Amino acid sequence: MVGAIFAPLFVLGIEVKNDGGTLFILALITFLCCVTLVFKDGNKVMNLLN
Repeated sequence: MVGAIFAPLFVLGIEVKNDGGTLFILALITFLCCVTLVFKDGNKVMNLLN
């Protein structure tokens, strides 16, 4: 996910192949959903890792 967010910022540019930044926005939405789930269910994630 970090690559999907940082590559458009530093290498590719936000808009790739005239998509209007859709791919970048979708990567941000997915990242924010993952972060939300990790904070909401942090105990479950830690139990899976142990």
